[in-house]
Amino acid sequence: MFSESEYREIWDRFYSRFQFKPSVRKEDWPVILEPSPSMLWFYDEKEETRRSLECDLNSKILQMFRFVISPKERLYALNWQHASYWFSPHAFLDSQDPKSWLAPVFPDGDYYIFLSEDFDFGLFGHPWESSLCLFGQKLLDVLEKFKPILFSKVIRMNGKTT
Repeated sequence: MFSESEYREIWDRFYSRFQFKPSVRKEDWPVILEPSPSMLWFYDEKEETRRSLECDLNSKILQMFRFVISPKERLYALNWQHASYWFSPHAFLDSQDPKSWLAPVFPDGDYYIFLSEDFDFGLFGHPWESSLCLFGQKLLDVLEKFKPILFSKVIRMNGKTT
């Protein structure tokens, strides 16, 4: 976990860089300034298929992160208004079990964000919009190789509705 000062500094940077305005109200979405390049997917998972979709999502996102960063690098794993921590994809073992992720990939009731240290690429999960935004050229370049099943309905590209 981050120290209190690290936590504040990282979140302050995130709010500023992405103009983050959290809201559960549809008229306020999107809640971040979606960077370019980016793709945002809507998900409409059914309870009976959710577990398999979430396991696939976790596995594929972890593969993407491992592909784009070195074993010595790490990411920010942010859980809005909760403890956040450093995430080392190459050291993480149990990728499929959603309970093993301190900040899950699947946005289940809160905003979950994974970011490179320089904020150049990452993943932003919005639980009320039921969406996941993947951004940064590094991640988009490997998307086809590791595309999660859940990423089937693109609703925005580079912040614009498709």
